Amino acid sequence: MDCHNKVVREISKKVKEFNKQKKAFRIYHGSTHTTRRSTRSSTAIIDLSMMRNIVFVSTNTTPATALVEPNVAMDALVTETLKHGLIPPVVMEFPGITAGGAFAGTGGESSSFRWGTFDRIVNRIEIVLGNGDVVWASDQERADLFNGSAGAFGTLGILTLLEVQLIPAQGKIIELQYHPIHSPAEAVAKFQEFCTDNEDWAYVDGIMYSNRRGVVITGNLLDDTDNQVTARYSRARDNWYYSDVQEKLETCPDGWVDIVPIEDYLFRYDRGAFWCARHTFGYLGLPFNSTTRWLLDGFMHTRDLFKALHATGSMIRSIIQDLCIPATNLDIFIGYTTLEFNIWPLWLCPMRSNAGRGIFQLSRTESEVDMASTDDLWVNVGLWGQAPPSVDEAVAANRRLEQVVRDLGGYKWLYAQTFYTEDQFWKIYPKGEYDNLREKYHATSLPNAYEKVSTEVETEKEEVSGWKTIWPFDAIVAYLGAMKGGGDLG
Repeated sequence: MDCHNKVVREISKKVKEFNKQKKAFRIYHGSTHTTRRSTRSSTAIIDLSMMRNIVFVSTNTTPATALVEPNVAMDALVTETLKHGLIPPVVMEFPGITAGGAFAGTGGESSSFRWGTFDRIVNRIEIVLGNGDVVWASDQERADLFNGSAGAFGTLGILTLLEVQLIPAQGKIIELQYHPIHSPAEAVAKFQEFCTDNEDWAYVDGIMYSNRRGVVITGNLLDDTDNQVTARYSRARDNWYYSDVQEKLETCPDGWVDIVPIEDYLFRYDRGAFWCARHTFGYLGLPFNSTTRWLLDGFMHTRDLFKALHATGSMIRSIIQDLCIPATNLDIFIGYTTLEFNIWPLWLCPMRSNAGRGIFQLSRTESEVDMASTDDLWVNVGLWGQAPPSVDEAVAANRRLEQVVRDLGGYKWLYAQTFYTEDQFWKIYPKGEYDNLREKYHATSLPNAYEKVSTEVETEKEEVSGWKTIWPFDAIVAYLGAMKGGGDLG
């Protein structure tokens, strides 16, 4: 803790200097899993890239907790807590997503129908304010700052420590049951059946491979470590998760059960970034099979893929969006996405209606309801695929998507590219309340939320017209970028 406090004092000192000079500053994290373009500057930077330590794991509290710095990645957090027989209740599916990023940028997973988004399992945070003061915030202390900071992309202060809840990891294996479905409406019916308050399931999500073919997956941690593992997804020789499920769906139309190591399950979508990286095989003229997956495995993990995405400036050529839709409107929404994009598969993740606590999250217009209520169920739809070929068409399609989501009473997660005008953005989110928080906690020297999330269309056009997006140069730049590494300026 002494080393952590020393770093925080240095950050506080630097912020106080910027505040005295009335100088705006940005935050450098060292890595990113956002699909927005990073804005870099060589001056007025607070460097947090060294803050990647798990300070302490407490097993004597109920629940158990871990004190973690903001750049602790999900895989590092899980590896350390498993040593104590514990895991966080919500773990994002990409191992490189950080605890601070999940809190400040929204993160949910297949346990979110019960627990909500990642910020709901955070008890309190340490934060450096815009005037350099170092304070703690929780539901009991500075609750407005605590709740406002969740999902606010670091625009209310500099997050330096989080206290994260932990739960028993049982036997460190998970039993997964697969329930075939034949329509979005059937997926909703299954979600309503499984997402109840009787504690039957710890994890629930689904994959739709087409309008008439999909599967809902339920999972539970097992106490018995003698169970035989039947599926793995983390090794180069393993099938990608979505592909393994798709193949088994062909041969087991009535459903099946798999036993999976806990880390393989939690990060099951790491290889291939769900299914997005499969496009690379066709792009390079390669078949998608066990041999080519093994050959390219070093480039097919999400850490490398996100670096490549930024290295090529190719975000605008992809539709990478998470949309949270009321379950009652899921069928309508998928009908729209089928006509507009025809992107498959789709990831479906049920969410409680008050999933997140922040100003920029789902809970802003929803009354607080019991977490187990199926009448207020929402479904996060992962829509990830190719965008229309021209930038103008891609922007127009994204804007239509944003409008349809709003018309259906839904929200989009703001980690992705966002095309709202400033006026549209502040009609959705409470600018007055947010501006008051920024004034109260001296945060006006930080960029505001709209500045953080909005996509600069003209910049995207310039990047797409450059040589980096011409085959094979874009592939070469992507691979070089993946090997070199990168960072994110917040």
